[in-house]
Amino acid sequence: METWVPNYEPRHSANQRLNIGSHSFNIEELPTSLKQPLLPSVTKPHAAPYDLAQCLYQHFPIAVFVKAGRNSVITFWNKQAELLFGVAAEQVIGKTLHDFLPLTLADRMEECDRIVLQQGVQTTVEETIEHPAEKHTTLKIVRVPFAEENQSPCVLYVIEDITDQKQAEAIRQQQAAQTQRLAELVNQIREAPDLKQIFSLYVNGAREFLQTDRALVFRFHPNWSGTVLTESVTLGWDTLIGKTFEHSCFTNSPMSFYQQGQIKAISDIHTANLAPCYHNFLETLQVRASLTLPILNQGQLWGLLISYHCCTPRPWSVFEIDSLEQLTSQVSSSIEQLEIYQQVQRANAELKRQVQIRTAELQLASEFEATLKRITDRVRDNLDEDQILQTAVRELAIGIRVTGCNAAIYDLENRTSKVSYEYTDSLAPLQGRTVIMDNFPEGYRQLLQGYYFQFCSLVPNPLRGHVAMLACPIVDDQGVLGDLWLVSQKYRAFNDQDIRLVQQVANQCAIAIRQARLYQKAQAQVEALETLNLLKDDFLSTVSHELRTPISNIKLATQMLEINLESQHLLDNPTSSLVRYFQILKNECQREISLINDLLDLSRLETGADTPIWQTVDLATWIPRLAQPFLERARSQNQLFQLDLLFNPPSFITDPSRLERILSELLSNACKYTPTGETITLSVQLIQPKASALSKDSLQETSAMSGNNWGVLSTATTNDPGALNNIASSNPSLSFQISNSGVEISPEQLTRIFDKFYRIPNNDPWKHGGTGLGLALVKKLVEPLGGRIQATSCDRLTRIMVELPLHQTPTPFQSASPSNPE
Repeated sequence: METWVPNYEPRHSANQRLNIGSHSFNIEELPTSLKQPLLPSVTKPHAAPYDLAQCLYQHFPIAVFVKAGRNSVITFWNKQAELLFGVAAEQVIGKTLHDFLPLTLADRMEECDRIVLQQGVQTTVEETIEHPAEKHTTLKIVRVPFAEENQSPCVLYVIEDITDQKQAEAIRQQQAAQTQRLAELVNQIREAPDLKQIFSLYVNGAREFLQTDRALVFRFHPNWSGTVLTESVTLGWDTLIGKTFEHSCFTNSPMSFYQQGQIKAISDIHTANLAPCYHNFLETLQVRASLTLPILNQGQLWGLLISYHCCTPRPWSVFEIDSLEQLTSQVSSSIEQLEIYQQVQRANAELKRQVQIRTAELQLASEFEATLKRITDRVRDNLDEDQILQTAVRELAIGIRVTGCNAAIYDLENRTSKVSYEYTDSLAPLQGRTVIMDNFPEGYRQLLQGYYFQFCSLVPNPLRGHVAMLACPIVDDQGVLGDLWLVSQKYRAFNDQDIRLVQQVANQCAIAIRQARLYQKAQAQVEALETLNLLKDDFLSTVSHELRTPISNIKLATQMLEINLESQHLLDNPTSSLVRYFQILKNECQREISLINDLLDLSRLETGADTPIWQTVDLATWIPRLAQPFLERARSQNQLFQLDLLFNPPSFITDPSRLERILSELLSNACKYTPTGETITLSVQLIQPKASALSKDSLQETSAMSGNNWGVLSTATTNDPGALNNIASSNPSLSFQISNSGVEISPEQLTRIFDKFYRIPNNDPWKHGGTGLGLALVKKLVEPLGGRIQATSCDRLTRIMVELPLHQTPTPFQSASPSNPE
């Protein structure tokens, strides 16, 4: 490689000197035009004079110069050398190569000349000269050794500019390679089985051939908008596949331009005379140059092949356009042939399919109806689940003519499926086998969603080999109960009629199984209720006669004993052991009486034998009187008791005895479980219509006001949905809230506090004990009043809220007189 800077000024700076890179020697014969007798001969005595040769070389059509061998000075420099190298003869005559060449380059040139003179043969070498800001120049340099009489040997340089030849040769080679590649691409397109592969080969080949940034196939719609079907694009550019463009913005050229097979080549969109809409459209796609060829199908415009060059302007050569036009013509032909072939194939397949479907429908119609009716009749009125499934699998296997049919029942909790019933001619029956659903997730996922599927096993079963299978869920509006599996030969495909029959049988099985289970469940519930009623009656009778009577006698005896002890002044000393033991006797007797009363009251409430007696309650006087004993009890235990009552309580209709029992039990629990120094609060709030104290929004609002993080209430109770709706929607209500600080109940325990006989472990700082019936009884007392109860606990604060309707409509059999607190 050489870098040559033409300049007629003396060459003393390094950047102005000839820079010839490494090169190789190729020894060739001198062209015929340079052979004897033009060249002076060192062997023939009658050769042409030297000055004659100089005259000839001076007008030679190619560059010639001579360099003396001994002192290495240049002795001759013709006009073509001046034109070729841009240096006048007077600047180089009498100078050596070291005078205007870099040292290393001059040394290498001298070495080449020495070799030529030693060997006495001419050599030919091609050198490429690199011109700054210009194209490269390729020179063919011939070195010829010669000598005049009585003169030292010289080297004759004959230099020819072969740049155009080299470029033409390179272009020919490139075009030959491209033509070969296009021929291969055409053959591949002809053999492509579908349009997708044709277009993929098409755009990839076009982009590779043009060495451009993007090539795409644009398919027109009937309204002349279009979609990019496929493309080949270099890295760094966004894809256009699937995008649709309107023809008005795609181009303003008439469609007839492309309909006539015209090609549009744009070397630079900024210099081309384009419509503003089209110019802006190309700019949005970052296009600088484009080449568009029409794709015709049966003489009609089908689409376009578009090549985009995005980085720089791009001239399109005639060879490129012609070659791409031939390729596009082949693609158009392939599209036409493939579409015709596909149309014929589709028509034949559709005709064959219609014939097969119609034939199968005619053959199976009567069998379908008969089979379905037979199975439905046998299954519908059967209340035995075993008989239902046995009938279904047997009739399906016979009716559809399969090798096997089985029914499985699901255990959704353990995600297993057990094959309960099977009808098969296989030597390896499946009945009784349990299948884990997670071992076949793709299949059971569909079945659990209520969808059927059929498939052919790719891996042969060790006993059955390759088989075709249809799976259909047994499902109703409440969920999936199981499934039906049909097994047939591997070439069998279950048609729509088979699938409809299996689905309808599965639906009938689901209905029958659900009825059978409901019947069995109802029977079991009836038996359980009968047993429970007997046990309950026995229990109540035993408690009434065996527990209440003795405890009444104990209480009477205790009272008589207290009278006698007081008459003898034995109870006057409160510190004596007798007084302490007697007080324990009285307390435990009272606890036993309370337990028996709670059990009897709870049983009576559960049976509904005790109905509310509605009365009007004056909360302003009733609540303080109720709270007074608990105020004293809290003071004795160093607890703080707070009463938060409405400023002007409204009139309230309820059952006062029930309400007193409810609030007394809740306050008693609060005193029992609140540590020393903590606070117990009883508050009464009026809840307006459309807002419930137990609703999530109201709870969050209360939390924000109190500074506590209250979650959703975890426990609720009501037996009257209509009452709940009235509380939360149209009727005002009262909210009674009992809260105690210093106590927090875990979420797991909070869900059980209203269960009978449940006591929170390690939550009794005063060691009062209890039976766990108090809150269960409160819950049963709230329900007949049309209210509900909920509990929350967090941030060392526990709160129980009872919400009751403000007004009740008494029945004719209920009292509505004001309560008498006396």
